[in-house]
Amino acid sequence: ARPIFTAPAPVAPLPSLHPSFKGRVGNTIDSHRLMALALQQGGPAMQDALVERLFDDYFIQGLPLSDKSVLLKAAAAAKVEGAEALLDDPDELTEEVFSEVETAYDSGVSGVPHFIIGGKAHVSGGQEPSVFLDIFKSIAASPQ
Repeated sequence: ARPIFTAPAPVAPLPSLHPSFKGRVGNTIDSHRLMALALQQGGPAMQDALVERLFDDYFIQGLPLSDKSVLLKAAAAAKVEGAEALLDDPDELTEEVFSEVETAYDSGVSGVPHFIIGGKAHVSGGQEPSVFLDIFKSIAASPQ
């Protein structure tokens, strides 16, 4: 029997980057709620710091993003306050996250990763770097 899911092959890993696809896949709603909290507290910079930590935890360390202790450590590293209270209240920011998911579905997003570049170009899945370079060049060359 063929597996339903297979780990994607890295396109061009950096020499020091050793991705792990051994992390448990689970419900990520709490990580998304934390990302919403980070955005509220510190804007895109804080949210980016949290996402970087979560990506490292999952893709490099192989840690489960459904584990509360993993999420709390990531939130602390990104200086997100109130993470434990948020995670203890399953309703907090859940409606906002699901609303964003619906908005994404309505705009054509059907999976991750999905990038919207310049508000126009949509790229889904793991792509070669040349795909992104071509999009960036096209955007740079187009009149604003």
